[in-house]
Amino acid sequence: LSWVDANTDAFISRLSHAVAIPSISGDPAYRPRVQEMSDWLNAELNKVGVETKQVDLGTHVMDGQTLPLPNAILGRIGDDTSKKTVLIY
Repeated sequence: LSWVDANTDAFISRLSHAVAIPSISGDPAYRPRVQEMSDWLNAELNKVGVETKQVDLGTHVMDGQTLPLPNAILGRIGDDTSKKTVLIY
């Protein structure tokens, strides 16, 4: 717990940056910001040693508009096949 206490300011700063990106996936006007969040998260994962790959998911139609889906991020830490898989949305 002392490590968490010592890094509280960094955690709050990172969270503040994340919530400042209006990544509202259900509103077509914010689709570029959803991709911005994906890019930001990808960079943050890389900073802590996660090997990542962004995957283009193509497009979909919303309210009559064809929109790009935000990239999915696949991440890996090491290559131990016995590790659990985690999905974050």
